[in-house]
Amino acid sequence: PNVPLHRRCMVYRTTVLSSLLAGLESCVLSCHLLQKLERWHISKLRLFLLGAAFGISNAHVRRLCRTATITSTLLVRRVGIWQQLFDDPEEHIALYCSFFGHSKALPSPLRGNKLSYFSSPWQRQLFLDVQAVADRSDEVAEDLCKLAFSSMYRSSAFTVFKRKLLLSFDLPHEPAAIRESM
Repeated sequence: PNVPLHRRCMVYRTTVLSSLLAGLESCVLSCHLLQKLERWHISKLRLFLLGAAFGISNAHVRRLCRTATITSTLLVRRVGIWQQLFDDPEEHIALYCSFFGHSKALPSPLRGNKLSYFSSPWQRQLFLDVQAVADRSDEVAEDLCKLAFSSMYRSSAFTVFKRKLLLSFDLPHEPAAIRESM
């Protein structure tokens, strides 16, 4: 049967992709694992184009299929979690202590507005996610400078940021040669 591309992609996004990514926003994934997921993802999207994807970039394939990168999809989901946590800090006090507090016996995970060597993988992930939002929002960037990373829960600009703006069809953190080889 001749099923239109938009329907094939819609079924893929709602069944396969949502099952694949279920719960992954709560994991800190290495760059290697993210690249494997991106390669698998783009290979499936290219199949949907039935040979029409030959010679076109991965970003163009994603645009044709109206499907964002795995990396940006997970970023949007994590930012949603951070926004919920930052929106009601008193409700999540133990989690805040685990991110921003430290024992006097151990070195501090934060040095001013930067993470130290002793920060946990989740502290690094939160820092990168806040930085990604600050890169797209001047108000959040201003709050990050003014409040410092450990006080970002006070940033109203962060909690109201439209996280869909983080969705991307391209992988800007990787060179074009890597993107094209996926």
